[in-house]
Amino acid sequence: MVDSFKDYIHGTEAVIPGSITIIPEEAFKEYYGRISIRISDGVREIGKSAFSGCVNLTSVEIPDSVTKIGDDAFMGCVNLKSVNIPTGVTTIGSCAFQGCKSLNAIDFPLGVTEIGSSAFSGCESVKRIKIPNGIRIINSGLFSSCTNLTKVTLPNRVTIIDSKAFSFCSNLSDITIPDTVKSIGRLAFQRCDSLTSIKIPKGVTKICDGAFQDCENLSSIEIPVSISTFHGSALRGCYSLSEIKCHYREPSQAKGALGDLVTFDMARNISLIVPVDCESSYSLHPFSGAFKELRAELD
Repeated sequence: MVDSFKDYIHGTEAVIPGSITIIPEEAFKEYYGRISIRISDGVREIGKSAFSGCVNLTSVEIPDSVTKIGDDAFMGCVNLKSVNIPTGVTTIGSCAFQGCKSLNAIDFPLGVTEIGSSAFSGCESVKRIKIPNGIRIINSGLFSSCTNLTKVTLPNRVTIIDSKAFSFCSNLSDITIPDTVKSIGRLAFQRCDSLTSIKIPKGVTKICDGAFQDCENLSSIEIPVSISTFHGSALRGCYSLSEIKCHYREPSQAKGALGDLVTFDMARNISLIVPVDCESSYSLHPFSGAFKELRAELD
């Protein structure tokens, strides 16, 4: 903690005046007393690690004048239950609220255009999240280990879901991936045990290594023809998988994408569902014989 900031603490409250336009790095870092924070209008930025490790911080009031919440700003504030992110904020830094395990609600203002990596990782009490329209990249680890998260709404401007973005979100059961998404990163949905089905939208061209690895209750996935790179281990460990709706028109393409399912002896429990007019080419290809059955049902 920066010594000069002790003067702003009165009992269990700290009031930061608007004359301080930027709360500096580590201003209240690892202050262990029970405290609530009130930031006055005029403050524009909350600096890196300004309140990190304040394990007894219970509430914070942030004015509309703030435009940036810095990296690690509230990291490890394990008793922070709610925070208002004001309308003026455009940037939330990496790990800004990481490990705030009591934080039960996150409401993003429409003006937010950047949320850094792992910004809300480990926020175990959050149940629903609606990402604002200005966000184009769901950065790596952004909501990883949000174990009570059940529903995520992604806007139609998102183009990338980066590595481990939702990994270990064990209660996530409802997520719609918009058509604007082009890439799903490495381990993006690893161990999302409550996911039972996934429809990959037509805009996706790349699914990376382990994207849905160990999703133990995933039973159905739909793969569009737009995918040019489907990493072989994307579905590794999905032992409840019972059907794959595969829009590839050439069985050789399907083999390139799904070959690991044969290698790891998973295909024998999975029905491969393909376009109706491709039934003959699939039925003649040895790859299809590794699956439980071949069904031609897709338009």
